[in-house]
Amino acid sequence: MRVVLAIALLAAAVSPAYAQPKDPLPTFVVDVRGLFAKLGQDTTTAADLGVAAQELPGTAIGGAAAVNFYPLRKEKMSLGFGAEGLLARATAQQAANAQTGALEGPRIERRLQGISGTISLNFGHGQGWSYVSAGIGPLRFQTFAGDLPSGAATPFQMTQNLGAGARWFTNNHVAFCFDLRFYLTKPEQTTIEYAGRLRQRVLVISAGISIK
Repeated sequence: MRVVLAIALLAAAVSPAYAQPKDPLPTFVVDVRGLFAKLGQDTTTAADLGVAAQELPGTAIGGAAAVNFYPLRKEKMSLGFGAEGLLARATAQQAANAQTGALEGPRIERRLQGISGTISLNFGHGQGWSYVSAGIGPLRFQTFAGDLPSGAATPFQMTQNLGAGARWFTNNHVAFCFDLRFYLTKPEQTTIEYAGRLRQRVLVISAGISIK
């Protein structure tokens, strides 16, 4: 409920004004965005890797790309369908030894990657609009120590997401855009090949350009 409320408030805050008639939304828009993801700390994953939870890197950096189509475009609200992919990575290692300068402990890496189909409600006009959206698709969230394991990778899981954002066009074709999204990840059982994971809500914040 708190996630839904936060998204609704964000959409209301960025919703463009309707003071005068404007062009409808375009037929389609392509997004390219940089992102950072708050991965949190997971005691199950940390225990499987033999490290403390606070040693897991908490923020991943990466990118996202999306395409959105708007088949139903009305004056105040439009319906959109889209697809989005993301890839993010985080690494961390314990601080250097004060005497030798050597790094201590294993290097921990976390990766987030996936694609998602989305549906959105859009509020505004062709020069700028805000939206709320929901989606689902396969997502892989893996954490490992050292090099990427040569065995079986952490499987993709069908994962829901909820988000909101906005686009502002500075000319006829290019806009600034941002997106705030929560991925509701599922738990993962520990195996010989990869570490387990608790159920988690991953926050992804991204910004970049839209092209119509």
